[in-house]
This record gives sequence, C-alpha cells and structure tokens, in this order.
Amino acid sequence: MKKIITLVLLLVICNLNAQIDYELTVLNETYENLENATSLNNGELWDDPSFNVPIGFDFQLGPNEFNTLFFSDDALGGLLTTIANIDAASFGGFALVAQDIIDRGFNTGTSLSPLSFKLEGEVGSQILKIEWNNVGFFDESSLQDFMNFQLWLYEEGNVIEYRYGPSEINDPTSSFEGLDGIQVILFPLLPAGGQGPLEEDAYILSGDPVNPEFITISTEQDFIDAELTSLTGVPPNGTVYRFSSETLSIDDTDIVLDLNIYPNPTNDVFKIESKMIDYTLEVYNTSGKRVLRFDSPKDSYSVSNLSKGVYFVRIQSTTEVVTKRLIKS
Repeated sequence: MKKIITLVLLLVICNLNAQIDYELTVLNETYENLENATSLNNGELWDDPSFNVPIGFDFQLGPNEFNTLFFSDDALGGLLTTIANIDAASFGGFALVAQDIIDRGFNTGTSLSPLSFKLEGEVGSQILKIEWNNVGFFDESSLQDFMNFQLWLYEEGNVIEYRYGPSEINDPTSSFEGLDGIQVILFPLLPAGGQGPLEEDAYILSGDPVNPEFITISTEQDFIDAELTSLTGVPPNGTVYRFSSETLSIDDTDIVLDLNIYPNPTNDVFKIESKMIDYTLEVYNTSGKRVLRFDSPKDSYSVSNLSKGVYFVRIQSTTEVVTKRLIKS
C-alpha cells in the first residue's frame, strides 16, 4: 500500500531549458526471464517489499556512488532507491513503474510474483539485473492485470536500462490509478523524504510508449500536488529504455583566465573569485561525469561528499565558459 513516497508522483511537470544530464535511447530487444537468479522474496507474499540488492560493483547515478539498492517499505514496489532510509538523507532512485504494484497471489495466500536479481559478466563489464516477474497492481483488486520488467545496471559507463516484457492490462483505470499508463521516472537526487526542491534534474517519460517524450524536471522545483504525466499505456514486450549520462568534453570548453578557485586543494569547500556575476557551476570527475551542480552563484561550494582526487569545475554564464582543475584532498 502507498506510504510516504507518492514521491515523484507529485512532481511539477516542467519542460524547462535545463541542461539534460541523461540521454534516452529506445530499443527493442527480446525479453528473457532471468535464469538461476537469486530470489529476494523466497516464495513469500509481498506488498511494499523491503529488500537489499547488492550491486556487485560501484555504480554512479548523478552525484551518488553506491553498491547497494533498496526496496524500501516506505516506497512503492517498482521503485529502487540508493539508500534504505529515505527520510535520513538525499537519495536517488529508479522508478520503472511508479504506480503501486503488488504480488498477484495476495488474494490466494500464495506468491505468484517472484522478485530476483543476478550479476553477470566479467569484472569491469558486469551487469546487475533485477527482475519483477508477473506483478499486479494494488488498486486493481482482481489482480488480473500484470506486468514483467527488469532493471539493468552496467558497470561500464554507468548505463541504465529499463526493460519491459509481456503484460496484460484489462482495467487500466484501476491499475494506472487514473492515469493513461505507467509512470517511468529516473531521479538522480531527491531531498530527504522526497519533499522540497529537487537537488538534481529528474526525468520522466510521457506519451507513446514506443516513442516517448523525454521530459526534464529541473532543479529548484518542489513536489506539489499537480497534474501528473505518464505514458499512454505500457511499453510493448521487448521495449528497452536506455539512459546514458552526458559527459564533459574538456577540449570543447573555452578557458577564461580571470577566474580563481580557492583553496585548491581543498577537503571541504571551495570559493570562486571572478568577474562573472550570474552563472551555473558544475563539477565533473576525470571520466567526464558530472558529480555536482549549482544553478546560481554561492558564497562557497561543498565537495565534502566527494572522494579524494582530481575534478574539473565548469562555470558557465551567458557569454563565457570556464573550466578549472580542482583537487579534493
């Protein structure tokens, strides 16, 4: 049943001109159930499941680097988060189906909807696969409607895939909770409890499941009770939504010299000395992946949550782009 996280169901849907951190590619590949996978529910009925899934490698979603995913009993069954207690700190997550899903065996007392995961591949190119098999919808009381879907996380490149298999929806009004279809959302960083302004851009799919619109929800937007957006139905069997992060190309930036970062190295915060008045500031790691973003100038910028190492600070105004090297000690 639904609890604290109506979460990204309460996003203000704004297609603003914010920079998109993730790109969407829609593919069609044969959907195959996992074989010899590790069971999460072990034959037990579930509703608002509470499980931990070891990824097997370090994965990065926005500024979050983590090696475990969580089915939180404060959330919905089709949502995975980067921390267990979403009230304790900011968190990221993957919502493959943001409606309230449930074990289809709930009316009979015998589980019909196994949850499982599997790690495949060689070190350096591993893939974590998590599977929701034959799941129903809490608001569709007969539990005749069902879906199959998987989340794949790639060690190489931090690529994310939402994969959808066979489904049957006879009561869309109930199953989709009054929407036209399922809600598909990717959110790199929400504030604790899912309340307040976004800390990183979030992304939601809208319209035709075969060719969806990729909508960016910009930072500084609050979760409010607003008109919701969704797909118009469920993705056809074999549909893959692939999210890949955009990277910084240092060679493509214009280097402006009248800007100073201090202290550098730093182990906590740094400041900017510049003639630039209004700008956005982004911090990238050496792989070109953005790890922090600030939409307006601040007195200081915290890097306390970043690992030690070399980073690139990119400051952009309407007329200039500056990239400076920063060392986190």
